[in-house]
Amino acid sequence: MTQKPLDPLSWPGALAGPDGGYPCGPASRSTDPIYLVELGNTYLQMGSLPDAAAAFRKAIALDPSLAEAQFNLATVLSALGDTAGAIDGYRQAVVQRPDFFEAHFNLGDTLGGLGRLEEAADSYRRAVEINPQVASAHNNLGTILIEMGDFDGAVAALERAAALAPDAGDVLSNLGTALKHAERLDEAAAAQRRAAELSPGSGKACFNLGLTLTQAGRLEEAEPVLRKALDLQPDLVRIYPALGGMLMAAGRAEEALEICDRFLAKDPAQRTVLAFKALLLTEMGRDRQALHLADYERLILPVDIKAPDGYEDLAAFNAALLDHVLTHPSLVVSPTSHATVNGRHTGNLLVEPKGPFADFEKILWQAASRYREGNPQDLDHPYLADPPELTGLAVWSVVMDREGHQVPHIHPSGWLSGVYYAELPSVIEQDTEAREGWIEFGMPPPEIPMSKTPHVKIFKPKLGRLFLFPSYYYHRTVPYRTQERRVSIAFDFLPAR
Repeated sequence: MTQKPLDPLSWPGALAGPDGGYPCGPASRSTDPIYLVELGNTYLQMGSLPDAAAAFRKAIALDPSLAEAQFNLATVLSALGDTAGAIDGYRQAVVQRPDFFEAHFNLGDTLGGLGRLEEAADSYRRAVEINPQVASAHNNLGTILIEMGDFDGAVAALERAAALAPDAGDVLSNLGTALKHAERLDEAAAAQRRAAELSPGSGKACFNLGLTLTQAGRLEEAEPVLRKALDLQPDLVRIYPALGGMLMAAGRAEEALEICDRFLAKDPAQRTVLAFKALLLTEMGRDRQALHLADYERLILPVDIKAPDGYEDLAAFNAALLDHVLTHPSLVVSPTSHATVNGRHTGNLLVEPKGPFADFEKILWQAASRYREGNPQDLDHPYLADPPELTGLAVWSVVMDREGHQVPHIHPSGWLSGVYYAELPSVIEQDTEAREGWIEFGMPPPEIPMSKTPHVKIFKPKLGRLFLFPSYYYHRTVPYRTQERRVSIAFDFLPAR
């Protein structure tokens, strides 16, 4: 968890008039950059972001050296959703004033939000060099380093943050996460326990402690902690596979099923809980019920697309998609929190400029419409009993290298998910028993222990083919051993509720 960016800076006395040393007449004020900065801050207090941005822009036009104006404009642009403008503004601010702590801090926050982790880490490092006494800067650097897989560096940064803010629960929770990744499990549990003590009403803090205790094999301690998390925050859906998996491993599957059904009675289509229940039913030997939930034959739809207008053929369209992906500024080594191993990952590809993804977006909505027509409302199936309106679409790409793969995962924020293939390694065409590079549905993640063989369905990828499937289906990429690249484009259709 990173801590929030810093607010725009005020300029004390800028509106003081002639006695305060600044012009007060309308004409002279309109050409006074310092007055315009404070005018922008006044607009901010009134909640008028566009007017604030206009005032800051006027100030910068009159005096580009005003780093405070560059910073405030960037902060407003960030609030307006113009992240590219915000990044440029923060960069201009630190050019004008290299020791501008707040600008380095907010630049790190903005870059981190876009998945540009190395740049974000550099910005936070510069911030802590300028002012090493700010706990939130060390904390944010630590969380970025966790995502980058630099767990020792993350621990060091977060230990400094904890020393500066020993009673900050979120810092201690982040430190526990870093220690857990570094396999220092007893230290991780101690940090998470202190975080839970500092936030006694936080289900998430208990959940994090429970996960750490589970990973450490301290199951007798973990179970009551996870149950407390469930009592405190029953809508924190990640608790269900964590606690349910523990109960399943202990031979108490009926208890796990009762916990899941209690939740699903309120929200029958909740993706995380439904995904776990399908595996749990398999473990309990209730194959017919499990296959009803994980009906791969019925609910996975392959769609072969055609090249949109303006492209000579499908190969030309794929080449355009591939070029856009490989040159996208958000393409970074896959963060720790993602399912990709030995690969890179982009942010949302539907941000401007979309390039060929403007056409791809239209193709996806057409495919979703086809899927919905083929899978109408079905009162006998919890996922189709009350299908939501799909109001959003997120698209990203995964670029895999040698031994690249994705561990089993679901897409909990989506309702309908899918994947498309723009480039594939030749090993996929060999049709060996290993099925290297294929997509497989049904295999559980390693943290869910199963003694029974799960029901799986595997598909061979094909250039120009996309697969649509319910977002609660666990799926993975089978690892492959060649040096060739594999570029897939994943997407989630987001429900209105």
